Amino acid sequence: MKTRSIPPTAALLALGVAMLAAPATAQTLPRIVQRPLDQYVPAGTEVILRVVAEGDEPLSYQWLKQNPETFVDEPVPGATQAEWRWVVNDGAQMGRYRVRVRNPAGEVLSDAALVHLVPLVGWGNNPEGQLTVPPGLTNVVAVAPGRVHALALTSEGRVVAWGNNFYGQTNVPPDLTNVVAIAAGAGHSLAVTAEGRVVAWGFNSQGQARVPEGLSDVVAVAGGQFHSLALTQHGRVVAWGANGAGQCNVPQGYRFVAIGAGATHSLAVTAEGRVVAWGNNLYSQINVPQALSNVVAVGGGYLYSAALTAEGRVVVWGDNRVGQRDVPANATNVVALATGYYHCLALTAEGRVIAWGRTHEGQTRIPGGLGNGLAVAAGEDFNLVLTGFPRGKAPPQILAPPWVAGTEGQPLQVSLTVGNGADQLEAVGLPAGLVLNPARRVITGIPVARGIYDASLQASNALGTHQRTVRFHIVPSGLPSTVVWGDTSVVGWGDNSYGQINPQTSVVGVTAIAGGIGAYSLALTEQGRVVSWGYNWDGRSRIPAGLSNVVAISAGWFHGLGLTADGRVVAWGSNAQGQTNVPAGLSNVFAISAGDLHSLALTAEGRVVGWGHNYNGQTRIPPDLTKVVDVAAGTQYSLALTAEGRVVAWGQSDQGQTSVPPNLSNVVAIAAGQMHALALTAEGRVVAWGTTQAARPMCPRI
Repeated sequence: MKTRSIPPTAALLALGVAMLAAPATAQTLPRIVQRPLDQYVPAGTEVILRVVAEGDEPLSYQWLKQNPETFVDEPVPGATQAEWRWVVNDGAQMGRYRVRVRNPAGEVLSDAALVHLVPLVGWGNNPEGQLTVPPGLTNVVAVAPGRVHALALTSEGRVVAWGNNFYGQTNVPPDLTNVVAIAAGAGHSLAVTAEGRVVAWGFNSQGQARVPEGLSDVVAVAGGQFHSLALTQHGRVVAWGANGAGQCNVPQGYRFVAIGAGATHSLAVTAEGRVVAWGNNLYSQINVPQALSNVVAVGGGYLYSAALTAEGRVVVWGDNRVGQRDVPANATNVVALATGYYHCLALTAEGRVIAWGRTHEGQTRIPGGLGNGLAVAAGEDFNLVLTGFPRGKAPPQILAPPWVAGTEGQPLQVSLTVGNGADQLEAVGLPAGLVLNPARRVITGIPVARGIYDASLQASNALGTHQRTVRFHIVPSGLPSTVVWGDTSVVGWGDNSYGQINPQTSVVGVTAIAGGIGAYSLALTEQGRVVSWGYNWDGRSRIPAGLSNVVAISAGWFHGLGLTADGRVVAWGSNAQGQTNVPAGLSNVFAISAGDLHSLALTAEGRVVGWGHNYNGQTRIPPDLTKVVDVAAGTQYSLALTAEGRVVAWGQSDQGQTSVPPNLSNVVAIAAGQMHALALTAEGRVVAWGTTQAARPMCPRI
């Protein structure tokens, strides 16, 4: 058989023809088998974004980040692996990420994964590391930025600070514990302990970190550029530090429930929801809009002011050179407000953050995907937001003030923030007259009885329960909580032997009255002035010259007492038994009462002080008497009402006037007559004891 070899070139041509004739294998598009997962991590933590894809090789990857302003997915340089590891440091790196997987057949995009910082998100200017949250910081319940530094408060009562430390503002005192509130000024820091004590550190050029001696019972603080403010549980504002613009000249005659500090001006909210402002007025930042009412929070920027109303509306006034007053139309249902030097933040009930004003450092550009906000705070040109997890990711977290100050008979509203989602919210032990609305996360109502109440708040979901205690301090309505404008006049009747029921001049705008058994009368006007008329042989109707800013009065038999807005007691009239010799150093007084020949004062710390006639021990205070909220002085005996609603009596008891009924409890008010005593219970029942002369203690049914 004869064979013939095929030339190599011809063989190759034949092979090519055969290959062309064979059917081709189709390329398949990549397919996402496992999408990247959402990440909720603290700042400084490594984020791992991973995708699992299948399809014909070769597969290539490109991670993309959504631009929060244009919503366009933009490539992340260097992120070209199926698993991408990186460290998230600030809010600018937050957002929605997806990956593009490509092969020769085409490409596919994964679903977006959210990278979200918890518990703090920061963005804006960061030259001093004020946005560099310390690694491992957890359990944060409050945050307070200064000019270029920041503070955080943990649930354990610990303060953590970072950022610029040129003045020692981040050197937290090592023994500082049990903290319940924080604030930051331009270069100084403030903290309030559970005992009501203020601690300050940092820049002190104007005395802004030098806490006034004796300051106590504080529930909130605020820091301005070079001054500080404190709010006491009795509604008094104390200011210290720089006062070149009058920012420390606190207006008198008001009872305040919230405070805020601008650079060189100050703000406070009264118990009735009105705003009072004082200090620098270069851009009309203290000219509060007349129609503004029902306010629950205030804040001050460099030359502007802002307020949040109970309806969730934000009002801004003052400087508007960079749009600080241009509140966005979508800023509704707002529950929290923060003011930077030239920009504002608002937090809605849905956990959404809104920003406006100056944006040169990106401080008004909200990081992509930011949600679940719990609290907002603004520094000079940077922001910090306290965030939580979405519903179903973690147990609930209640954020509420540790102290709430209110006035009996006055409306009160307390907004609550519940992070991580709660299926149930309950409150136990609220003061009578207040109720919790779980849907709105708000406590509202009108407290009907003075006293101190510890309310327990509890939130729960499928993953756990969180409990928090809030102390309500409801103060008496006897002290004016605000200036009352009007034509209120005095009307008297009865014995007029010495003109005690006929003022010699018209007395109008009266906020309080008192009648002395010694045939004279007192009235307190809205301007803090005391007017007196009637018997005056021993000077009981002769008011000391220059006495002003008075907030309470009391009339004894032969002497009178006045309490000024700064907690000072002034006495006049007969001093036969030393009843007008006010003890030296007596300060921070909250209530007063004048007996026949002795006087009583109650300090903000709940301490009773007595002086004057003591023949029957009426000024000898029981050594174990504490937590007092009111006092009353009788003829030669004394009464005190404690926060638990208990009445304590001491002094003369020949007519049973100090024999308090053994089952008497839940008392909300007391009064002392000559030889009999009265108590009013929270149920509206009047109880009397003491002498039966003229049927004094036989109370009619009411």
